[in-house]
Amino acid sequence: MSTWVWIVIAVVAVVVVLGIVWSGLRAKRTRGLQDTFGQEYDRTVDEAGGRRSAERELRDRQKQHDELDIKPLSPESRDRYARRWQSTQARFVDDPRGAVDAFRIAYYFDPDALRSASDLLEATRALKAKGG
Repeated sequence: MSTWVWIVIAVVAVVVVLGIVWSGLRAKRTRGLQDTFGQEYDRTVDEAGGRRSAERELRDRQKQHDELDIKPLSPESRDRYARRWQSTQARFVDDPRGAVDAFRIAYYFDPDALRSASDLLEATRALKAKGG
């Protein structure tokens, strides 16, 4: 066989190998997003109208999350929130709206929560600006 035939065979082989690698990486990325987002992945695919745009949106969400400065709660704060949540759940049965309002008021007047709420509000506005 002539040299040009070997060159064509080599180019085709490289293209096939690159296609297989690319397909494997894409499948791995999809599985990672499915594992991270669970049912949210399927819902986003349905709403976005396709896997490609949904995965782009989910990667953007993941990037925004990674940029947040998330700090663990102190044991005292964690216990305080747990008690509030238990109280709210117990009250919710009898007075749902009042329970939610009371929880919001308690939450927003907590200095630690105010920083978290501000970060959440900023992230929500950014998502809405993107059309999310």
